[in-house]
Amino acid sequence: MGNLILWGVRHHLVSPPRLPQASWAILSLDDRETAARVLFRMTSPRRHRSTHGFTIVELLVVIAIIALLAGLLVPAVQMARESARRSACGNNLRQIGLSIRGYESARGRLPPGEVHGTRLDQGYTSNYGMGDHCSWDGRVGIWMNLVFPFLGEQPAFDRLDFAVRPQYASAENVAVMQQRFTTFLCPTDPYSGLTTPWLLPVNVCRIAHYFAVAGSTEYSTMAHPDGTLNYGHCNANDGLFYNDSRTRLSAVTDGASHTAMICEVWGRKYREHATPPTAPYGLENSRGMMLHMYAYFDTTPNASQFSPWKPNSFHRSGVTCVFADGAVRFLADDVDPAAFAAFATIADGEQDRGDPGGR
Repeated sequence: MGNLILWGVRHHLVSPPRLPQASWAILSLDDRETAARVLFRMTSPRRHRSTHGFTIVELLVVIAIIALLAGLLVPAVQMARESARRSACGNNLRQIGLSIRGYESARGRLPPGEVHGTRLDQGYTSNYGMGDHCSWDGRVGIWMNLVFPFLGEQPAFDRLDFAVRPQYASAENVAVMQQRFTTFLCPTDPYSGLTTPWLLPVNVCRIAHYFAVAGSTEYSTMAHPDGTLNYGHCNANDGLFYNDSRTRLSAVTDGASHTAMICEVWGRKYREHATPPTAPYGLENSRGMMLHMYAYFDTTPNASQFSPWKPNSFHRSGVTCVFADGAVRFLADDVDPAAFAAFATIADGEQDRGDPGGR
């Protein structure tokens, strides 16, 4: 009888709570213990895995929260990355500024903007029949490679042939011109490839994003110290650098802290370095070590993005420049045009304009 009752309990044929009290009396001690264990297991709450899933509303809420968090996080990450890139850009300019000042300390003057020469030089040929100081296909000498020894780039400097004309007649010159020097490339700028050719396909070089500040206007009418007068790009200018310049820091009467030395540029007309179908500004035209690495301050930062020689950058709201005292400053897009042009000159009295500012 006891075994029958136990079998019934185990197989749920007899409901444990309704088992007659008298029935326990006929069970042996072992059967009672077994039955008690079975009853405990049957009456104890069981742990079941929930079979309840997410509803559509709950799922949409979770997706919306994730999207909101992503929307807040992505701009913050992008801002942090741009801040790091802008800092690296400023460090590039600081190194360039130190190298130029090192050159000046060693030679007693700043490097020339470019080495063109005159008709007295053997092999000199002027472009456009303009006369002296205007040989764009001339020597490889330019302020950028003249400071290589002060930037830790002595091997590249030693490979250059500064005597050969035209500059691209030397394979070594072309190799160095096309070499990637990260110090002359802004990390934020999306293009760091080769330039468009100058006259011949072989005369291309690596683009550069930092140009020497020539002056307050691209269309200078200032004669060279020897009296030579050409067109704007070949003329002397009111800044630190121009063709065959020999500027001394002692000539900077405006004060070194008020005179821009090197500034950011695109070095090209179009962001993608390709002429768009409509060609609003003509064919693409870009510059680097092969010639004309000058910046002109006749437009404020990022106001004229169709010329290789205007102060432009891919940073938000301004450009980074290094001044003649070696200080790096960020000049905002909304800077006063007259004050900005004055930063490019060496002797027009803008030391009275106060601090050059920047951010």
